Amino acid sequence: MLLSKRLQFPDTAFIVERENIINHRTFSPFEELSFCTQTLLASAAFKYQDNGSSSVCFDTALGKVRVIKDKVKPHLWWVETSEEQHVKDFEHSRYVINYLSLDPKSILNKIALTGLGRKRIYIPISTVEELYNLSFSSELIIKLCEKCGLNGICFFTKLNNRHVAIRVFTTSLNGKEDAATGGAALGLIACNKFYDLELDEKVRIDQGHKKSSNRGSIFIWNDTKEKINRIGGLVDLISINGQLLCQEDL
Repeated sequence: MLLSKRLQFPDTAFIVERENIINHRTFSPFEELSFCTQTLLASAAFKYQDNGSSSVCFDTALGKVRVIKDKVKPHLWWVETSEEQHVKDFEHSRYVINYLSLDPKSILNKIALTGLGRKRIYIPISTVEELYNLSFSSELIIKLCEKCGLNGICFFTKLNNRHVAIRVFTTSLNGKEDAATGGAALGLIACNKFYDLELDEKVRIDQGHKKSSNRGSIFIWNDTKEKINRIGGLVDLISINGQLLCQEDL
């Protein structure tokens, strides 16, 4: 984690390969992430550059995870998961609404709790304008997550059957907003059934505030034919070689 703090990237993956087993661990500057789709996608693209394999299996804290290369789009990769996320009503919904000073009229439906490895609540916001008007201090988010045993708070608005906007505030960034989180987007597949959103099989997820320079997009794919869920993203590789200096070296 010390190295992740020094690098100051939202997510940093460490890969160790021994006897054809690729161990994969991811850290933010503040905590270890048991499951991180963003670094899995990037790691698979890196291994493809290294050995040309269009399918990579990683050993993570949640078990083995397969990442595949899209057959049509060259820079698009998909993380596969057959494990279905369970969704339920969040029992502390009223407390969350009051704690965050949310207008109950802006909330379209009940608050849901779900997540693989990381517990997140999902709050459906009535309009995209209200979604982007939300603003919270990182201290407020951290205190709420600690009180309720959460790793993140997700606000989302359905734009149409193929497009959803989401904003995610997470403990992995010490309460700040994360504009590129695959796990939170993956949770929308489970929320699709819970809220009866009638989303298409493939959906684009726009993350972060619309005015943010770090805003990202990711894709979810509820493959009902193969009975598997996928989360995908475009990956561009940048190679950087060098040596990290210790404080005493400066």
